[in-house]
Amino acid sequence: MEKISTELRRRRRHLPHWQQGGQTYFITFRSARENLPPQALRQVIHHILYDHGKKYELFFAVVMPNHVHTLIETRDGHRLDRIVHAWKSFTAKQANHYLK
Repeated sequence: MEKISTELRRRRRHLPHWQQGGQTYFITFRSARENLPPQALRQVIHHILYDHGKKYELFFAVVMPNHVHTLIETRDGHRLDRIVHAWKSFTAKQANHYLK
């Protein structure tokens, strides 16, 4: 597993734009299409909770019909960009399934 440096990393064109090991992150993402149906919202909640205590500490998550807010701290060198990518790719596939 890649060690996350305590030095601030900045990037362009890739999310997240910055990352620094040992920090707490407030993350927001939204549905690009419309409000999600209840089944898709349950999948979002399930997936955010899935890696809590493994890849990150989840302090809170608010899942609204068309967007999500979370506050997490990464654990054991897990990269924030990979965590966010996993959330967004999995939940987008599930949402597209339910939205047909």
